[in-house]
Amino acid sequence: MKRINVIGDSHTAALGPLLVELLPADDVTFASFPGFSTARILSALEARGDPPPADFTLLSIGGNDFGDRSNNRAALLQWLHENHAGKILWMGPPHAVDPTVDQRHQIQADSQRTQMAQLGVDWIDSYPATQSGHRADGVHFTGSGYQAWAKWLAPQITQRLHASTLWIWVWAGVISTAAVVLYRTLRKR
Repeated sequence: MKRINVIGDSHTAALGPLLVELLPADDVTFASFPGFSTARILSALEARGDPPPADFTLLSIGGNDFGDRSNNRAALLQWLHENHAGKILWMGPPHAVDPTVDQRHQIQADSQRTQMAQLGVDWIDSYPATQSGHRADGVHFTGSGYQAWAKWLAPQITQRLHASTLWIWVWAGVISTAAVVLYRTLRKR
């Protein structure tokens, strides 16, 4: 059974249910924290004891962050690893029509991209897939805007999910082969 956790800010409230339908998993859970920064999401997860252990965790966090939040991101990632989050994929903030919010999103996306590369965490740039379909607030999306984003995102996640599963099988094959060689070598003695 494959379990995927989707955790994030207000966008996750709309993306989560859509991804439940689109992702190849037996169980997809989501936790949405509208208006929360990375630090507040970590505090909320710690208080709730969420999420359940998973094979894969998708994060959509950072749109509500201001300034350098690399320490908060690192603390969240560490907590998730300690709580069996599986492979983690961090999704950058989307495009916003509101120029002030968009500038903040771009700053956070650049910082996330750099930090995730340094930490070996997969990162997806949501910006190209979120250029249209905004609601009047210029930050969130219409139903069809979220559907388009989810349909673009699902194959990105699936590709990475299959890649992580492939590596498990490759390593299992390597270990099995080494065990057979070792067994035969020791048996001949």
